[in-house]
Amino acid sequence: LPGLAEGKYELQAEADGVKSLVRPVELVFAKPALDITASVTTYSSGLSFNRATQQFSGTFSVTNATGAALKGPFQVQFDALPAGITLLNASGSHDGSPYVSVNDSGLAPGASFSFPVLYLNPAKLGLPYTNKIYSGNF
Repeated sequence: LPGLAEGKYELQAEADGVKSLVRPVELVFAKPALDITASVTTYSSGLSFNRATQQFSGTFSVTNATGAALKGPFQVQFDALPAGITLLNASGSHDGSPYVSVNDSGLAPGASFSFPVLYLNPAKLGLPYTNKIYSGNF
């Protein structure tokens, strides 16, 4: 149905002269994710190595550094992970980097959310990376 804008419509299908019931439909388009990296501070803590699993685990936190509320959900993207390091609890990949979805409805000024991170790092390399934080969904 190209060319339709967001809104309420009534649709009816017809095939070989037989019509379906009229069905109300509401079209709502997903808004693109907004990069809010400059509006937050991030902190990684408690990173520890488990010899049995060869995995590193820790906690990653995001804090709203502005005076305004930030709308969720949030996507935390981990850029520039070295080759051989895998973020095991990633929700997916965006622009070639893993990300974690946090379905928080929003962050008040100064408020934070945290989530666990789990890395497979068999060569025990350092974990240099950069983050991008997005409001919305990919």
